[in-house]
This record gives sequence, structure tokens and C-alpha cells, in this order.
Amino acid sequence: SAPSMLRSICGTTTLYDIPGYCRGLYEADKGEDGFPILFAVYGSKLYVIRTGNEPEEIYDGLTNINAPVHICQTGGTKPYLVVVDGANVFCVGTYLTTEEMRSTIRSIQLPYRVDSTSQRIQPTHCAYLYGYLIVNDKGTDAFYTSYQYPFETTDEYDQIDWDIFMVNSTQYKDYGFITYSEWAPDNTTALISNGTLLYTFGPKSSQIFNYNSDVDMPFVSPSNCANLIGIKAPDSLAIVGDYIFYLGSSAIGENGVYYWRGNQLTRCSTPDVERLIQGFKNPEDARGQTWMENGHLFYALSFVNDDYTLVYDVTEQLWHRRSTKDAVTNKHHKWRPEFALLHNGKILFGVNDHIVYMDIHKFTEYDGRPMIRCRRSGVMQTEYNPFIVDGIKLICNAGDFENANLIPQIMMRYSESGGPWSNQEIGLLGLQGEYGTIVEWFNLGIHTCMTMEFSCSDPIDFAIMAAKIQFKEMDIL
Repeated sequence: SAPSMLRSICGTTTLYDIPGYCRGLYEADKGEDGFPILFAVYGSKLYVIRTGNEPEEIYDGLTNINAPVHICQTGGTKPYLVVVDGANVFCVGTYLTTEEMRSTIRSIQLPYRVDSTSQRIQPTHCAYLYGYLIVNDKGTDAFYTSYQYPFETTDEYDQIDWDIFMVNSTQYKDYGFITYSEWAPDNTTALISNGTLLYTFGPKSSQIFNYNSDVDMPFVSPSNCANLIGIKAPDSLAIVGDYIFYLGSSAIGENGVYYWRGNQLTRCSTPDVERLIQGFKNPEDARGQTWMENGHLFYALSFVNDDYTLVYDVTEQLWHRRSTKDAVTNKHHKWRPEFALLHNGKILFGVNDHIVYMDIHKFTEYDGRPMIRCRRSGVMQTEYNPFIVDGIKLICNAGDFENANLIPQIMMRYSESGGPWSNQEIGLLGLQGEYGTIVEWFNLGIHTCMTMEFSCSDPIDFAIMAAKIQFKEMDIL
């Protein structure tokens, strides 16, 4: 039996149609009406979505259209959305009307790299805390801080001072206000904030910075807040609450999955998970997302080139795979939903051409593709003596579904000593309301080592509580 119930994941339903490839979703706290507002980036375009309205394009001109963007918001009575696309920093007031957004969105002038008069910094990540907007430069070990309370400071003509990185100031001319992640010289390829602390990452190290209440040195790093576990995939960085997850790298952290919580770093990957990741061709393109669902905290890690998704359940401390079935073949691809976000009580995801939400009443994908729920057992053996399997009984939620015209099926197959799978055998979950239906299979042969697999593709809330096996050990020396 399992230590807890194995439940089906929920399906998805289309909420909005937006053409193109999704690169990011973000909920800003304050829109024109003072309530939260949704933003989405698809391809080169930025959209605003107001409750009850369809998506409205406000800008077309973002670069690096095949890569995720990273987004944050500033504070104050007139907050700004900040979008970083790997080459530019765009900003727009979230409190504005759609037309005002279209006419005022702008790209912020970026500093030059130190000792260069031609190469601007290349920011891929952004954060906002204690009134400072912060971006990294993926080509150096530096991050760049704005003046405090950007977009709230005005010049002598009462106009917003858009030179937020002080590129044209006397003190920081051309190069802006720079802080180095000095504990290790590797480039700062990612950064993130939990609202209190700033976390910076390079390929071989990570470091934590505290707010210092000093305008000349607003962020400092204590001597015990750095280590030699870096980030392998900058887009694997994801946060929910005070959990910050990422795919690790370096000599002691290679292919491990970690999370920061405050200043405590925890490794959550298992040797099997790390062995799987080690076999991937390009783990550096992994993308992370986090969400909370029914009291469970999830971190999903999708490997784009290797077409594979792993999900960690923090509550259960267990890993599982999620996939999307090919529309034509039986091949399983990486799980399509990305950029998980809670908005208006729904868990939203971005997919190509749509924004979808997790639907607790649905057990197919948004386009009708079936969701195959599969559970494989561990290896069963009796000190490697042969045994005869007389029968297997699956303890599950038979009869517990809404469609009275459906007779759901469970597929069972087994493997002997790591060999090929047997042919599938069908078990029935009964008609609606037939809660006492027994799901079992008989005469499953002689085994030395046995692994079993149960799967269900019917659109029901399938759950497994336990499985029971009836066997006889053979008296063979």
C-alpha cells in the first residue's frame, strides 16, 4: 500500500486566446481600478488583461522571442510593471488605462559594462525590494541598482526621471550603480527576491544580500550567506511564498534540485532524479514554475530540448513525471502548461495560443487530449525465490465519477525481472454509483522479481488508495 492516496491531477480549460508562444504571465497588484490586473507576454507582444475583458495588446517589440521573460513590479501609489527580455528593460504604469499604457510604455536606458563604451549590460532577471529596482548582467558578476523609488522621482519640470540607473548622472555616469557578487567571480546569470532578501546566482555559486539602509551601499552580503552551489539553468529559478527553487550546478551541486528558504539551502532531488537529469542533452534550458494546490506545494521543472517534465511535491517530498500526450501518436512530451500563476482564485498557465486554468472538475487537457494517469510499483520479490501470483486487487474509487454513460477502464500490465511489459489487461471501475465494484486480475504467472503498472485515460477523478497481491512462494533452493 502507499503511505498516502494517489490522486489524479486536474485538467485544464481555456480562459483566453492569445496567438503565439507564451513567454510569461504576471499579476500586478494594482490596476486602473485599484484591483489586481493580469499581464501576459506572447512572442514579441505584451498584453494587459482586465477582469471581464479580453486581452489587449499594449506593446509589440520585445526581443529574444523564444526565451522566457522575467517580470516584477515597483511599489508606491503609482506602481510600474517591469519586463526584462534578456536585452532590454521595459516599464509601464499598471495604474493607467490601456490607451495610456500604449502611449507611455518605454525602454529604460541601460548602463555600459565596466571598462566598455559599446557593450550595454544584458539583464535577464529583475527584482524589486525596499524601493530599489535591481537587474543582473548575465555577462559579468554584477547587478545594477536603480535610485530608490524609481518612477516616483521627478525633475525640475515635474516630469518623471527615467534615468533610473543613473547612467547620465555625474557620480555614476555611463556605468550606473554597480554591486558585485564578490564571493565568487562567476557571472550573475540570475537573481530573485522574496521581498526581504536578494538572492544572486552564477554557474558556480549563489549568494544572499540583505538591505543595509545605506544609500551608498543599500545591499550587503553577510559572510555566511554564500556557497559553491550555482545555477545550471537560469530559467529554472522559481518562487512561491518563501521557497526559491532552482536546478543546481558546480562540483558539489551538479544536477541537484535545491530550494532556499530564508538563508537555509536544502537539496530536494533524489539520486534517481539526478541520474535522469545527468542523461539529458541540454539541462541548461530547464524552466521552473511553482504553485500551491489543495494544500500541496509543487515545483515543476521542464526540460525544453529533452522534452521532459519533473514535478516535486514539497508537502509529500515526492517526485513524479507530468507529460502531454502527442495529438497523433502515443508519445509523451513535456507538460505543456507553464508560468503558473494564481489570479482571481484560479491557477493560470500559459500555453501556445492560450491562457488556461486548472479545472478541478475536468480530467482532460484544454484541447481535449486525454490525460493518462499512471502508477508503477516498486520491485516485488521474496528474497529472490520464485513466487506464483494468484491475483492482484486494486483499492480505488470505483463508481465515483459524474458521467453516467461512462464505464471507465483501468489498464494493468507487469514486468518480470526487468524484462518487457506484458500485454495490457483491462479492469473495470463499474458504473456511476457502483462504489463496491472490485477491480482485480487473476493468474498472473510465476515471478522472481515483479513490477506492476496501472493506468487510466478516462476523464474521471481517478485515485488509488492501495493494492493487494495474493501470492505463494515456491519451495525452490
